[in-house]
Amino acid sequence: MHDGRRRSARDHEHEEEEDQEEEREDEEEDDDEPRAEPHRPHRRRLILVNARDTEEKRAAVVEDGRIVDLQMTVKKHVSYVNDIYRGRVVNLETAIGAAFVDFGEGRNGFLHASDVLPSYGEPDWNLEKLLSTPVEEDEAPGEGGAAAEGEAAPSEDAPEEDERAAPERGRGRGRHRPRVRLPIDHLLKKGQMVAVQITKDAIGDKGPTLTTYISIPGRYLVLMPSLERTGVSRKIDDERERRRLKRILQSLEIPEGMGVIVRTAGIGRTKMEIKRDLDYLLLAWEDFSKRLRSGRNPAPLYQESDIAIRTMRDLFTPETEAVIVDDPEVYRRMVEFTGRLMPEHLDRVKLHEGPRPLFHSHGVEQDFEKIFARRVELPSGGSIVIEQTEALVAIDVNSGRTREEGAEFEDIALKTNLEAAPEIARQIRLRDLGGIIVLDYIDMMRASSRKTVERVTREALKADRARAKIGRISQFGLLELTRQRLGPGLSKLVYDTCSRCRGSGRRRNASSRAQAIMRRLAAALALKGYTTVEVRTHPDVIECLQKDLRPEVERLQQESGREIQMLAVPDQVEDSVLHYLRADGREVRPGGRRRR
Repeated sequence: MHDGRRRSARDHEHEEEEDQEEEREDEEEDDDEPRAEPHRPHRRRLILVNARDTEEKRAAVVEDGRIVDLQMTVKKHVSYVNDIYRGRVVNLETAIGAAFVDFGEGRNGFLHASDVLPSYGEPDWNLEKLLSTPVEEDEAPGEGGAAAEGEAAPSEDAPEEDERAAPERGRGRGRHRPRVRLPIDHLLKKGQMVAVQITKDAIGDKGPTLTTYISIPGRYLVLMPSLERTGVSRKIDDERERRRLKRILQSLEIPEGMGVIVRTAGIGRTKMEIKRDLDYLLLAWEDFSKRLRSGRNPAPLYQESDIAIRTMRDLFTPETEAVIVDDPEVYRRMVEFTGRLMPEHLDRVKLHEGPRPLFHSHGVEQDFEKIFARRVELPSGGSIVIEQTEALVAIDVNSGRTREEGAEFEDIALKTNLEAAPEIARQIRLRDLGGIIVLDYIDMMRASSRKTVERVTREALKADRARAKIGRISQFGLLELTRQRLGPGLSKLVYDTCSRCRGSGRRRNASSRAQAIMRRLAAALALKGYTTVEVRTHPDVIECLQKDLRPEVERLQQESGREIQMLAVPDQVEDSVLHYLRADGREVRPGGRRRR
């Protein structure tokens, strides 16, 4: 690892051109002096870390007695997102341009060609070169690269392309320049070792998604080894603050070949605070480097921090009055982390004492349980109903009891929609709903009303750590948006699919199921090779067959000359089973073939 930074004449020239106007206005401004943040209404903000329970650990951000953000881990659902591993390529699928990688956790990961560093295709490439070989900026990942798009790094801080790499496009707001994507078999070989970071956990039959564009998140920065690019999160839209943060980056000694992105948490931070975070990340990189050199088999190289450290890193803000944790060991780790990166806030980390559970003592346990409700009530009498399917999430807004003396329906609809928008954003955030989300607002005739609801929805979603793209309200009152999946979603962490309804929320009634059995019997009794048919189904269905459909059952027996036996099976909720028996008791398939 080399100290210092490469600074070309072109870099200096472009930086001077970019900041010339700002420097004229603020010649005596100190780069280390943070800008004052805009005034915000005071809200009592606490962070509660419930780490005492063995099965579930929760960290909740509470404002004025309501949960506004939540992180939760469940013991049986292990997440590998952001973990970095040394892996081995076990298979190449040229048809889909991807490799499957064994990274030592039992299930192979999916690595697309667009997520492979171009240098992996060099003839003499080996993993140790990763520690000293920078990636040229022209080779920076495009749409598929996690480091460039913020998949591996904390998602709200997707880095912006370094303005120095493309001065002809103005202030750095252009898209990434396109790059040539090589076929997967030109980049990797079967059996080759790779360093990969997990960007998405396994979902269903799909294995974890991997990238070789590694990024390590800190409190204010994201370190991107092997990607020589510095910049500021695209979510920081204040141009003066952006320039101030860039000047701080330029004054730091960033090792050659490494990139650094300032996260949104870096707004208003001083040079000393940012340097302290960089030093912390470089120590993590040194530990990574030692592990990379120490073995040749699939193994972890860097593992994402536990919920305690992630709480201080991702959820803590200067407005937080206190961080209260109920487990002494987790409290010790949080104090150690805070003392290293934010010593000025060390007194805000407190250990919960007393017999009552933490969430109960602060009156938010009931608010937490409401997160699992299908219907969420609004203060003025309206409600929102949340339905989650495999492909999308539908959220319906109802006016309910919302009424105003002499108000027109348009005004009531607007009031309810404006009340629903921030609650919808909160529920999406707390439940970690991802993918396609459709908001069914109450129909509004005026274009101005629709634009107002769109604006309020966008503002409410700005506090979300996940990236989201929002459309416009259609003529049918629907607003579509997509949201990045940060995890499996809260419902999948705490709910199992019901064995009775199989997740549909409904059961077919006994009468309909009994009639379906009668149709199956009529078809099967026309075949030969057996003397008895045994019907195994739920007791409610048996009762319906014996009482309501007895004449039809007896008619089938007489016409076919076969016996129909009924066996009640309480656990047989949905599917009924028919067994076909010969005279000697052996089971056969209809038509005479013996069942083996």
